Amino acid sequence: MRTPPTDPPPAPQDVGRSATDVRQALPEGMRPRFDEALADATPGERAHVLALWRGIAIGAQDPTLDEQIRRIRQGTEPTHTWEEVQRMRPRQTGTP
Repeated sequence: MRTPPTDPPPAPQDVGRSATDVRQALPEGMRPRFDEALADATPGERAHVLALWRGIAIGAQDPTLDEQIRRIRQGTEPTHTWEEVQRMRPRQTGTP
């Protein structure tokens, strides 16, 4: 028996790159950890910390993320190796 198709989850909202934007996009319960990570980061690490937490904020908007992670850990989520991704991407020619 086939299950009826489900609507895809809504596309995640874009999250700005500033600390304020990232913090506002995070669920309330994650904000103290974000504040701590940002406070502990050296000036050279701040951009990296913001990028990581921006990804976390985007992921937190996806209601299917936990299920996807579970399937990845179980080996049942379709995935691609880096080599496969490179073969699927069109080659860029010339210089930008």
